[in-house]
Amino acid sequence: MKFMKMLGCVAATALAATAAQAGCTAHVGRSDADAMSLVAAPTAFAVAMDGDRSTITTLGTITNPSGVCFTDLVVETQYFDASGQHVDTLVEPVANVVSPAGESVEFRVQGPAAKDAKAYVTQRSRVVDGSVRWVRSPGDPAANTLVNLFLSWLPMIVLIAVWVFFARRYSGKNSPQARLVANSDLQLKTAQEQAEALRRIAAALELLQAPSAAA
Repeated sequence: MKFMKMLGCVAATALAATAAQAGCTAHVGRSDADAMSLVAAPTAFAVAMDGDRSTITTLGTITNPSGVCFTDLVVETQYFDASGQHVDTLVEPVANVVSPAGESVEFRVQGPAAKDAKAYVTQRSRVVDGSVRWVRSPGDPAANTLVNLFLSWLPMIVLIAVWVFFARRYSGKNSPQARLVANSDLQLKTAQEQAEALRRIAAALELLQAPSAAA
């Protein structure tokens, strides 16, 4: 039962990953696309104490106007005071975020604050680095599309095959439960045969002892 639950969790995770991959492979673009073409728009920030140091957190969205997907994004955020003077810069990677082609995603970055909270009034963000992910060249034949589709579903196919293997192994005549019942029946039959043999031996001894007693 625990194995089946674990297998279900793995299948759900693989399905989610497959959906994300399918969303990226569905777009056609150039392999030389630049991550700096992504548009980062910060929406809010906050400065808070984390132990004995101050941290600043920025929330925002990243819009991808290109035709390819990006991952491993790095965002640079500059902070300014009330007079517009630059007071701090934060350059941090965006963890676990894939930017699909033609769509927007939310991002969150956090790092140490160099100034007092009152010094931070406005902010400006931009994407400074990223890696192209799941790029398909224009003009690919339909066969390549089928191959990509098969590869995207391959984890689910493997999980289903493993599930069928264990389901067949633990059910039917060859299952451990069936073998245990068969062994128990065999032991019971052997005990009955041994009891019958002992009964016959006892009867034969009685017959042998009867003439001696008569004499």
